[in-house]
Amino acid sequence: MNRISTLLIAVALPVAFAAPTIAQEGKTLGTVVNGNTTTTFKAADTRDIDTQKLKTWNAFAAGHPKVASALAHNPALINDDAYAKKHPQLGAFF
Repeated sequence: MNRISTLLIAVALPVAFAAPTIAQEGKTLGTVVNGNTTTTFKAADTRDIDTQKLKTWNAFAAGHPKVASALAHNPALINDDAYAKKHPQLGAFF
């Protein structure tokens, strides 16, 4: 009986945490009206996100916060050879 309870908890717990995420997809988060223009903000579709790449980037960003911050503020730096030479760890990452 104890094994069955553990198995049920092991299956139910991830489903319980995933359910709110699944329910939010396509949900309208807010609307802004500016003159004749209405902008509607909806939750992003997360089914096509490669979580392994996201985890890899998060690990790099945690180890190199200045580089991650600079790229967040100016993503074009990723193609800047001079910036890459100043930060060889970024070149090693890619």
